[in-house]
Amino acid sequence: MNAIVVKYNNNGNVIWKKNLTTESWFNSVTTVADGFIAAGGKSGVIVQKYNNSGDAVWDKTICGNEFKSVTASSDGIVAVGYAGNGCFNNGDWAGIQGKGGHDAIMVKYAIAKIPVTNISNVPTTATEGIPLLLTGKVEPSYATNQTIVWSITDTGTTASSITGNIFNAAGAGAAVITATITDGIGTGEDYTQDFTITVLNFVPVSNITGVPTSLVSGSALTATVEPSDASRKSIVWSIKDAGTTGASITANVILNAVSGGDVVVTATIANGLAIGTHYTQDFTITVGTTRIDELGIMNYELRVYPNPTSGELRIEISDMRHEISDISIFDVYGRKLYTSPLPPSKRGGVPSLKERAEGEVIIDISHLPNGIYFLRVDGRTVKVIKN
Repeated sequence: MNAIVVKYNNNGNVIWKKNLTTESWFNSVTTVADGFIAAGGKSGVIVQKYNNSGDAVWDKTICGNEFKSVTASSDGIVAVGYAGNGCFNNGDWAGIQGKGGHDAIMVKYAIAKIPVTNISNVPTTATEGIPLLLTGKVEPSYATNQTIVWSITDTGTTASSITGNIFNAAGAGAAVITATITDGIGTGEDYTQDFTITVLNFVPVSNITGVPTSLVSGSALTATVEPSDASRKSIVWSIKDAGTTGASITANVILNAVSGGDVVVTATIANGLAIGTHYTQDFTITVGTTRIDELGIMNYELRVYPNPTSGELRIEISDMRHEISDISIFDVYGRKLYTSPLPPSKRGGVPSLKERAEGEVIIDISHLPNGIYFLRVDGRTVKVIKN
């Protein structure tokens, strides 16, 4: 009878399998940082360590019948089982008197600390005046000690400092920092590694472009920060003057305009000019109040397609009780641009749903410039894109 160890992936497929070539068996297994421990019996009790690839790292035997269970502790592993009276008061159990028959046994084994071999993924660049969060990936991932303490080894021309894990530099240049892991190699032996951080000059914002001059309530504000390598680029929008529109901004979306008109918005980039000096720029935007009922392809009984369109729009209504009485086109400012003459029905009137099976309403908007429009059909509004 051989002890076996089999590793499966989460789908139940075998990754690898191992067996001991001598009479043995395993009763329990527990994981440790760099592998796992199996315990059982083998001409005495046995504890064996495997790495994550299934290779045996070491094994320990002690007089006894078998270990029934093994578990990892903060500083080693503990195995429990039982042993016959003949094991005690000699050899492995010298000085320990048997209690008679079979005794329960508990053995604790120390596990060697896993040393740090490398620290990677440490940031290599910073900007003068902007705090940088220092982070690093300790390798191997199962190293026993992984807490990094950061310090400055050489500030160079950067006038840099570190508080906790935050790096600050007052000038451009190169700074050398040191990562230290206490007892990272072994007890009493720290792991240290140096890194060079290049500190770049602060690049102020000079302009914001690409902001729309007109949009509909409910639309998002967009913009481009210049220069493209500006050190700060995150824009916060606010209403400076809502005029008569009653508009507000939530995140970067203009909302709740109750009437059309001009709105003055302010774009603010915190610390955009220098640390402690924000960049601000105002824009005047004409806001329309046409309410959009974006139906997509189908909503209730109205269907409009193709959308986007280069000219022709087809309108279908599935409710056979309804008759189309009005079709109009509006621009984003709510101005009516077009009212379609409806084709006569076979009875000389407006096409009704009773005749829907024989046709559909088709209108042509090819004469309109490319852009966003709103098609209103008997009070229902669909956003239409003309391209």
